[in-house]
Amino acid sequence: MVGKNVVKDKGKGSKRKAKRDGDDVPSKKRKVHVDQKCSSSSDLKLWDFYVPLGDHYSTRISVYTNCSIVKHLKDSLDDQQIEMFRRTCLGYFVDLPECFIHNQLIHSLLLREAVSLKDNELWIKVNSTKLLFGLAEFYIITGLNCNDDPNKDYESVQSSRLMELYFPNMSKVSKKLLTDCFLKNMWKSDEDALKIAVLYFIHSFLFSITNDDVITKNDFLLVESGDFETFPWGKVVFNSTLESMKDKVRSRREMYRYGGLTLAFQC
Repeated sequence: MVGKNVVKDKGKGSKRKAKRDGDDVPSKKRKVHVDQKCSSSSDLKLWDFYVPLGDHYSTRISVYTNCSIVKHLKDSLDDQQIEMFRRTCLGYFVDLPECFIHNQLIHSLLLREAVSLKDNELWIKVNSTKLLFGLAEFYIITGLNCNDDPNKDYESVQSSRLMELYFPNMSKVSKKLLTDCFLKNMWKSDEDALKIAVLYFIHSFLFSITNDDVITKNDFLLVESGDFETFPWGKVVFNSTLESMKDKVRSRREMYRYGGLTLAFQC
């Protein structure tokens, strides 16, 4: 998930508008696949439901979005460190009000997904109203930078100072180890506290990964280099969120998990 954004996007009063993922690349016609468990017809048309209303069902849902992220930041960082975090491109999240994920609401909306022309958009149809969840909507909700190319390779960099200092002899760090480091205030300077807090925020809130998932050296170097300030988090997180949601309800699983920033879709 490493990369570099060429133009800085944050700062209060930013007027930047997010591009839709279809602006730079011609949109592709969606290949309509129908799960026979969910529909008796294989000829779905534009705006048809993937799951017919009569086939709606309940299931168990798991999400890992850390809705207590602001509390964790304020409990672990002192006043000076909080102010340092506020000055980053992610700083406005410090004022995020208390929030909760409503799994069944999300499931009910996704059961109403309709056939559309673009794979990089998700359309929900409620009665006669069509609701769009695309990159522009994601930008409006989150304020995250949604422009420029996220791809950058740090393989030429020999080592990560943070990894060598706090996670020696590791080529990858599990989210659990990073979480322990953050919650136990294991840093040795304010600058390190900020970088560890940024990594914790990204992987606990924006990407909502599990404790067993890993954070690579490239992720550490993205933060250590300062490139995270201009990185297009919105584009990468949106794609991760959309990928985790599409097609899940059509397979009628007994349980499934959403990744990315599910809270944005709920909003």
